[in-house]
This record gives sequence, structure tokens and C-alpha cells, in this order.
Amino acid sequence: MSLNQGILSARIVLLVLLASIFLLLVAGRPVSRRLRILIFGVLVGALLSYPNFGVFHPDHSGYRAGHIHYVDAFHYFMGAKYLPELGYSRLYEATVVAGRELGAFEDVTHVRDLTSYTLRQAGSLDAQAVRGRFSKERWLMFKRDLAFFGPRIDVWRGLLVDRGYNDPPPRALLLHLLVRWLPANTFTLTLLTSLDYVAVIAGFCFVWRAFGEIPTALALAFFSLSFFARFDWVGGSLLRWDWIAALLISVAAFARGFGRTAGIMLGYAVLARIFPILFLVPLGIKWLQSRDAVLGRCLRSAVGVVLVVAVGLVAVGEERSFLSEFLPKIHVHGKDPFINSVGLGSVIVFGAAPWSSNSDGSVYVTEAAIVGARPAPYVLPLVSAVYLLVALP
Repeated sequence: MSLNQGILSARIVLLVLLASIFLLLVAGRPVSRRLRILIFGVLVGALLSYPNFGVFHPDHSGYRAGHIHYVDAFHYFMGAKYLPELGYSRLYEATVVAGRELGAFEDVTHVRDLTSYTLRQAGSLDAQAVRGRFSKERWLMFKRDLAFFGPRIDVWRGLLVDRGYNDPPPRALLLHLLVRWLPANTFTLTLLTSLDYVAVIAGFCFVWRAFGEIPTALALAFFSLSFFARFDWVGGSLLRWDWIAALLISVAAFARGFGRTAGIMLGYAVLARIFPILFLVPLGIKWLQSRDAVLGRCLRSAVGVVLVVAVGLVAVGEERSFLSEFLPKIHVHGKDPFINSVGLGSVIVFGAAPWSSNSDGSVYVTEAAIVGARPAPYVLPLVSAVYLLVALP
């Protein structure tokens, strides 16, 4: 058994134990001393498994040495720091041009065009036009930052055909303000990548105050074992879980009757990752059923935060808000069959698509198979509507 298989097996065992605990609690089992010990034993195991038991990135140790996820950090640091010069579509172009000025990337033959997601020849890039978007000082700064990341990433050919930097404009502008004048070095990257841990710890402190130690232990164990918290995926990057921390604080604040605080944090989560806006749907339905005052304050605050920021982005203009670049890019991004996605649609597609095997036993699925397995456009809305009708009572 390989190291990665051993880590995966341990996480599966912990997930089975955690699921068993949930089933016992749902069945009405009292929280005895023995069950309490089991819960906190699973929590300790989950926390240890989160950084892959100290291995951090077992699949990618060659280019993600240590706890910093340099590939992901590169996108979030460089994409946000140089957002005014690069927007959402020119990160890879500037990287290749600057890299070649530094004497690197001679083996890079293609980059992904981030406006269409097609591949283009690296030799077709207009170096003068790329440099022209920077002032002289900012171009030198960009090259110094790239020189830091350069030797710490061994997969530049793969990185430069990835999908770019895709933070929504409110979140991208916030991160830009944070990193605009910070140099890329070990100290700043260590500090910046620690912010996620601080945010998540703060979120669970609010959960503990609102719900107590057992629910907090179960929630933290679930978070540590979940797909979204895999360290080898986004661990050691920049502010990848601030929206999760915001949702935790929102739920805790709502439980304690602080509707406005709950709404503000929910609004932040929406601005940071867009899809948490879906939480407003059941909350809105619940308010129509109950007219609860705390829930009403929560919804008004959440919608107010989102509207104020949205109006502000429109008011500052396209050149500074980057909305005109983000919206078409995210539309193209959503059509890419290989982007990270969750939900019923992904279950249907990747469950129905035929998978193929390599000679080494690894499996893969082709783009054509994914496209062919996509359900008809009406299927997911119909299933969602039926579920909503069942859940309404």
C-alpha cells in the first residue's frame, strides 16, 4: 500500500466512524461518557488527517514542498496583486513573457487563452503588449515575485494550461488591497497562508459559543474530513476558506438571535464565492412561512450587503471593477467539463460517463464522455423543484 493509499484509508475509516456517530445521535442515543470519548477521538484523528498526518501534499511533494501550496498560492497571490494589470485573462501571458526575460520557460510551448479556454502557441504572445500594461516598477516587481515562485514549482507547463484566477470581483479587489505591496517571499507567503487557519478557528469558536462542545467537535471533524478541506487540494493557499468561516459565524450568530450579524456574514460569503446565494432561497421560504423577526433581519442584512457592494462595483466602472472580464470568463469556465464541481449534476455526469484505464491501473474520463453524459437541461431544475415541494412542509 502506498503512502497516499494509507492516508486515504485512514480518512475513510474516520468518516465511517463519524457517520456512525451521527446515526446514533439521530436515533436518539444519549451522549454517554463512552460516546463522548469516541467523538473526541474521531475529532483528534480528523485533525491529524487534515494535513495528511504531517505529509501535507503526498501526491505532489515535488512541487508543493512543505505546507505552502505554491501552485494555488501563485494564482491567488499573483492574480490578485496584479489584478489591475492582468485582469482575469492575462496572468499566463505575463508569466511566460516575464519568465523568458528571466531565462526560463523555453520548454513551454502552449498557454491557455483565459478568454476562450483554448490553447495557444506560446510563441504567438505579444511581449511588448504584455509589458505595456505595466509600469516599469510594477513589471520589475512582477518579475521579482515570479523569480520567487519559479524554483518552487516544477510543473509550469501544466500550470500554464490551468484555468487562471477566478475570484469574484469583490473578493479579488479585497485580496488585491491586502497583497498589492507585499513581496513574494517565504515570510509573506507563510503569513498569508495562515489566514485561513485563523479564520476557520474563529468560525468554530463562534460555533462553540452558540451550540456547545459536542456539536462543535462533530462539525470540526466533518470539516477536517470533507472533500472541500483536503489539504492536498487547497491547503496552504491564500484565503480559500474565508467564506466557510463566514457561514459558520453566520449560523452561530443566527442561533443566538443576532440576525443582522448573521446576514452580514452570509452576504460576505455570497460576495466571496457567489454560490452561497443559494442559502437565501430556503431562508426566504422559511421567512414567508414564519415571518420570524431574526430571520427577517438576517435576510435584509444579507441582501443589503450584496446590493451595496454590487452597486459600488457598477459605480466605479468596468475598468476598475473587472466585471466585464469576470462575467464572460466565468461563463466559459462553467462550460469546461474538467472544472471542480459538486452537486447532483456532477453525480449524474461522472456516474454515467464511461471511464477508461491506463496501463498503470489509473482511470480517467474523456471530455467527449463527460459531454455525452450530461443530462437534458430540464432535468436538474425539475429535480430541484420536486425536492423543494417535498421539503416545504
